[in-house]
Amino acid sequence: MESSQVSLPLPSKSLAIEVLSEPAVSPTSLPTPERKAQIGSPQVRYASQATPLGHGSTGLVESAFCEDTNVPVAIKRLSRDVNCPVRFLEIIRDCDASLHLEGHVPARAGAYPWSGILAYDPMNPHADNPFEPGSVKGKLVLVRRGGESTFAQKALSIKVGGAAGALFVNNEDDSEAFRMGDCPLLPALMLALSDGNVAIAEVTLAENSVPPRTAPMAMVRTDIENEISLCLNMPYHPHVIDVIDAWEDGNSHVIIMELCAGGHLPKMRCADAPRVAWIAKQMLSALSHIHACGICHRDLKPDNFLLTRPLGDPESAVVLIDFSMASRARRMSVACGSRRYLAPEVLEEACYSFSRDVWSVGAMIHELLLGRLPVPGRSDSDILQHIGQFTEVVFQGSDCDEARCPAAARELLSQLLRRDPRTRPTALEALSHPWLMKVQLPSRRRRKGSTIASSRKPSKSTAKTMVGPPSFPDLQGLAEIFIAEGSQVE
Repeated sequence: MESSQVSLPLPSKSLAIEVLSEPAVSPTSLPTPERKAQIGSPQVRYASQATPLGHGSTGLVESAFCEDTNVPVAIKRLSRDVNCPVRFLEIIRDCDASLHLEGHVPARAGAYPWSGILAYDPMNPHADNPFEPGSVKGKLVLVRRGGESTFAQKALSIKVGGAAGALFVNNEDDSEAFRMGDCPLLPALMLALSDGNVAIAEVTLAENSVPPRTAPMAMVRTDIENEISLCLNMPYHPHVIDVIDAWEDGNSHVIIMELCAGGHLPKMRCADAPRVAWIAKQMLSALSHIHACGICHRDLKPDNFLLTRPLGDPESAVVLIDFSMASRARRMSVACGSRRYLAPEVLEEACYSFSRDVWSVGAMIHELLLGRLPVPGRSDSDILQHIGQFTEVVFQGSDCDEARCPAAARELLSQLLRRDPRTRPTALEALSHPWLMKVQLPSRRRRKGSTIASSRKPSKSTAKTMVGPPSFPDLQGLAEIFIAEGSQVE
């Protein structure tokens, strides 16, 4: 991970292609063994050309081609990030809806997924007393923080009952890395108070229904499982990386995706304003699509946009990559992302919403047009300080040159970079701005020859996901998918 990352290490970054993840715990995310056999393996279906495209601390990206179709692809092998303290929890109420939460695991926790039926005992909410042997066998038990026992003691009480894991509900509306001793007795995750209360309500609702029904299934994913699940369940969009195949290969994970040969977006001033508008519209188109799917990217920066061909090529297009920090959580508060493009609320607010992504795109457009970020500062610490002090974007001197930065572009930047996230336009609204309205997006279709990707349709849990604006944690609803145009330590 590059030095400009905020918070403790969240998922690692590839230098040239996105870091995708393996979805072992989701029944709709990875191929079954039978389907995997039909797809094949890298040795059978994909031939690596041994040309490195990039690398990160947990993986390597190489160019390859599909032997069945002779289509060039990118192949990445990677391992889970053992230093990532964040886990992603999906609660599946039924076949039509799921709830997404996120939290922190204890220090020295292993990097692996785990799952089970949710359980909660209102008569023993703090797990101060041991559970009856076998009473919660194989379940994930919700336990409130506090009471008369430590985390380690709570874990022991739950383990006596045969639980598969513990979900600790914090007594404040945030989560944090915590300790359960040198050797945790069982997998554990801390949830913010409001998220934990929602999970407990799901269990209570199931128990009180007539007739009573089984409590919801809960799946805890690492960064890898989360990312691959997002990518494989997301409907295709011409400006979001297309994931073709994914499977587990021993201790590593293999991801096959489209090959983008144009490199990253430029980080400094681009050649002219019309070209910046062309780039900006594609970035916002990708952003509006993932937001419509209930996904907040949380790490938008030039390195996470690739060009399918070199800039200036008539067939080139901009593609959003790297969903290693992305989240569908109903409430997001993990301070993650690249310092230079962080929105002010990520540093200051208890939680944030999709608007943080809008700010990041605004900062990139500002940099492409004017050759600098909307806040001054030479070092990362200086930039963070000025982001915290930011009030409004200021244009002066040559910034007002119409050829360099047209008035319409300055107006859009003033909207995208508003200090108050509630007053920023959505990505979809920004696409209708006059500066972008007449910009023609490149025509791009999915290549033939994909296996998973060719037949991929939004799953029921993706099409109807409980997504509420994270800044309003009490709001929950089902967001219908549509396709737009074109961390802490102890």
